[in-house]
Amino acid sequence: MTGRAFAAALVVLAMTGCQNESNFVTVQTGRVIRAEVVGTYDAIEMSATLGGATTDVLAAGGSLVLTLDVLVNTSGRLIAPGLGPDGGNLDQDLAGTWTFNPITGVVNLALDEESFVGAITYESSRTADFLSIRLSGSAAGDESDGIPTIDLVLERR
Repeated sequence: MTGRAFAAALVVLAMTGCQNESNFVTVQTGRVIRAEVVGTYDAIEMSATLGGATTDVLAAGGSLVLTLDVLVNTSGRLIAPGLGPDGGNLDQDLAGTWTFNPITGVVNLALDEESFVGAITYESSRTADFLSIRLSGSAAGDESDGIPTIDLVLERR
């Protein structure tokens, strides 16, 4: 086949493919891939449990914004009233790096500043409508040292 004939055949294939484009269906799977994890996340649930009492950190004025960039860097900020040293407010920079395990869908953070956010192993999942990605996990506390257990759910914007 000559170069012209080959090019003509490609044009015909492309044109017929476009005509039948509506016949293709996108299959939505539960598996999350690394490229989908990249983005900015907001905490949609954040609770702290200590001594049997659970506090909704977001309702108490807390917030968490975390960005995972394509170069595996993290940035963002955590504000958590009452979760700082001696019960004070916690205000932390979330700079660091992140990794993603494509087999398990787990995201791990290595933050420059020690934080419960970095101690959590995040399970990635899709939202029910398949429009976004969620990261969720828990950091076990230590009752004897007054460290609460943290439950956190982040959703990509």
